[in-house]
Amino acid sequence: MEVSTRAIIRLGPVLGLAAVCAALSYSSGSFKPFLSPGTAYSAPFKADERLRYEVNWKPLFLLPAFKAGELEFRLEETTFDRKPVYRVKVDAISNGRLAAIARIDVRDYFETTFDRDTFRSYRLVKKTREGKRQRDFELLFDYEKDKLVARESDVSQNPPRQLKNQTTAGIKEPLTDIISVFYITRLRDLQPGERLYTHLIDEGEARRVEVIVGKQESVTTGVGRFRAMKINTNGRIFSKGGNLRVWYSADDLRVPVKFEADVSFGKIYGHLIGMDAVGISRGTIKSQ
Repeated sequence: MEVSTRAIIRLGPVLGLAAVCAALSYSSGSFKPFLSPGTAYSAPFKADERLRYEVNWKPLFLLPAFKAGELEFRLEETTFDRKPVYRVKVDAISNGRLAAIARIDVRDYFETTFDRDTFRSYRLVKKTREGKRQRDFELLFDYEKDKLVARESDVSQNPPRQLKNQTTAGIKEPLTDIISVFYITRLRDLQPGERLYTHLIDEGEARRVEVIVGKQESVTTGVGRFRAMKINTNGRIFSKGGNLRVWYSADDLRVPVKFEADVSFGKIYGHLIGMDAVGISRGTIKSQ
């Protein structure tokens, strides 16, 4: 039971789920790109947007569902290497009954920096704090030199021990990451039956990510009901996982309001419980 709960309580992979990170096993010319090289896009979101989600785990068999923790996304506008960018900071924090059972304190932090016009990623940071496991990871996208630089360290040791310092040449463009993909999906008015793809990268390896837009449904969340477009993905999620479903509000903001995914030990699911976006405030937003 200890191994199972440790695997589930880690909320980092959940971010990938909320961010529509899955690679389908088939390929087809009917899929259109989320982003096209050199194209400028108009975003429905603005600086200071904040989104908060409750995350739950439903184990296999007849066991009841448990609250696993919460996710909070904070968006700001800034510059990176003299270019206008969006920066999104994400906290994944364990709490609830599952955290008490597993006895593991999870306080993971993610940060992405992506272009404010083309939406290609420039930098991804992951700080993993899960009990004794403490890792810092940084991924830099160098489009001018056509390469990626990935670095990882074990910061539980003093001095920190370097685990990875890897350079990958010949990158696809534009690239998205496990956080920015959460936002590029909001750039277009999704239509049932649409088939879309992007090139996504997590820890140094880029892969094609494909999704299919389903039908519009009514979704209940912690901040009310929404009409939402359902996104379906199939295949692996990162190195492990199964099918993923995400619902985006069918309005001008296109906010992800609900998600669920099949995992090795059952199902992870979550819903919106707090939102501050373009003058709209619902639920409770916590300051980290």
